[in-house]
Amino acid sequence: MDASLNHRLLSEEGRKEIVKDYETIANKLGDFKANIKDKFNNTKLTKEQRIKIKEKGLKQSFEENLKNKGISADKIQEIMNDDYINSILTLSDESFQESPASSKSKTIEALGVISVTASKKSFVEHMVDLVEVGSESVNKLVEYIGEDNAIGAIMVLQVALEGAPKALLSLAGEEILNTVKKPVVDKVSTIIDEKALKTQEIVNKEKKEAYENFSDVLAEFGFDVALGGAYSTIRSAKKVDKASITKGDKGTVEESITLKIQKAIQIN
Repeated sequence: MDASLNHRLLSEEGRKEIVKDYETIANKLGDFKANIKDKFNNTKLTKEQRIKIKEKGLKQSFEENLKNKGISADKIQEIMNDDYINSILTLSDESFQESPASSKSKTIEALGVISVTASKKSFVEHMVDLVEVGSESVNKLVEYIGEDNAIGAIMVLQVALEGAPKALLSLAGEEILNTVKKPVVDKVSTIIDEKALKTQEIVNKEKKEAYENFSDVLAEFGFDVALGGAYSTIRSAKKVDKASITKGDKGTVEESITLKIQKAIQIN
């Protein structure tokens, strides 16, 4: 038996470090489990699947997945009427169905054209808002029907939400097909830090760490939406919720949708 003492136990700061170490290990194990489930359940979207979902229509594809899982009609109606989920699916469907000849300001790749004149927010800030709202829609769906029942519909949400993270990936100078997760997430997180959360301006150490952690999980969720599997997307959405720095400061759901989606996307 190893009777050695971890000297970090003797100070408050040391004990906090130990807790962080265990949280890091647990986090990596959770990520590994989600990746394994994606691999063995074949829940990573192919290019062909994404195209078929767009062609059929997001709302129709989403609802069919729920029906195929045996979700009751009442529950499906409740989900389809959810503010977050309905807004994401509706805006994205309109985006994909937009006629090239239309005089409207077109969105590209589901939430891709941003009206920077609609508010004082920057392009990156709008993208971050949309990614965060997307994570909320994923979390709400899982709350409604459970993780395993939600998988097919989550894959539809991935298609609906892919525009924002792809825009952030392009800003990071990464090819869309680059699937090396950590370096990509690190680059996107840095962009979010500098251009959206303004982490470099924060003096308080704990607040700065919280903001840096939030940018990390937002970047991870964005990567999983655009390039990862459904189980990984669910897992990273939960991380965003846990790390959120905007909880309690969003106003009502209606205000959040209006500020984070409608003002960010110009659909005349």
